[in-house]
Amino acid sequence: MSESSALSAGSSLPAASDPAAFDLLRDSALFRGCTPDDLSDLARLGETQRFEPGDDIITEGDEPRYVYLIQQGEVSVLKVSSVAGQHELVRLDAGAYFGELALLEMGARSATVRARTAVTVMAFPIASIVELAETRPHFARLVSGVSREVAARLRHSNDARIEALDRALEEERTRAALGRLLVSLIGVYSLYNFLFSTATTVKAVLGHTEFASIPIIAFMTAIQVQFMRRSGYPARAFGLTLENWRGHAAQAVRFTVPLIAGVIAAKVALVSLVPAMHGQPVFDILAAGARVNPWLVLAYLAFVPLQEMIVRGSIQGALERSLLGEHRVRNAILASNAIFAAGHLHVSITLSLIVLVTGLFWGWLYSRQHSLVGVSVSHLLLGLTALEIVGFGVLE
Repeated sequence: MSESSALSAGSSLPAASDPAAFDLLRDSALFRGCTPDDLSDLARLGETQRFEPGDDIITEGDEPRYVYLIQQGEVSVLKVSSVAGQHELVRLDAGAYFGELALLEMGARSATVRARTAVTVMAFPIASIVELAETRPHFARLVSGVSREVAARLRHSNDARIEALDRALEEERTRAALGRLLVSLIGVYSLYNFLFSTATTVKAVLGHTEFASIPIIAFMTAIQVQFMRRSGYPARAFGLTLENWRGHAAQAVRFTVPLIAGVIAAKVALVSLVPAMHGQPVFDILAAGARVNPWLVLAYLAFVPLQEMIVRGSIQGALERSLLGEHRVRNAILASNAIFAAGHLHVSITLSLIVLVTGLFWGWLYSRQHSLVGVSVSHLLLGLTALEIVGFGVLE
């Protein structure tokens, strides 16, 4: 819609008939320095125009006809983009003005101005303003005011552009570093799963997968630490921080207690409903002849923080920083936990599914805290309860 046809979409009447027109002109930065007589003449020149939401008041590329001052409502200033169609540059509301560049240079409109709400504007014909300036040389103060405002906007625009360029450069550096890290993680985790395929053989011989998994995790952690150091990011970027560790640990305990209660309730349900489990104790650790292997428990205490560093600190953290969109955190949690669950398939499909569900909780907790303390505490509490105390797992 052209600027001239936009007028037919709204209604117009002389601005001089509006008693608030003079006050609006007097308070506008655009007309700062004009005398009361100048403002009165401007009010007589202007027209009050009304537009409905979605109407284009100015269309990019059109010939300029008016300078506008917003009385009521809100407009969007839009710029054509070859990629996104149109970009919204800024929003303007009551008291703001637009179209003033035509007083300095009568080129085509450089942007589209669209009504976001019902809008009332004062429209001043450019030809009439020029004619008035010719008959009143002192009225050139208006053009001077326009130049001053344009210069201020240009300075602000330049500052904003420099900030945008700095952000874009930093984002590019971040994505390059995280891209290298993710490629490394894919290779490392592929090696991780390949090595874990040997755990089945170890379990058949020694009765425990831990004899294979613990050395593998230690080896993978050593490799991962090297990648972290080469990434250029500080340790805290991977969750390696003790800042507010007490608060994070306490929060993890509060969130984990209901899950522990759910584990116990699940065991009670299985003992009650599954005939093969009738008579079994709810807490395996209290059964006759039950024993806890302290070495395996200690290994688990050492194993969990290292595992969380790889899955949460490295994979999830890197994905959160490299993915785009409003769901980037959710997608990072889902992707990292898919890898996390796949790493337990060598034990059993059932354990892998359980790990997938609990891993979603730990991924959410890490996204809140961005520290390995909380997720490690929760993982240890829930894991030892399920594996050793209740007896859902593989530790003996």
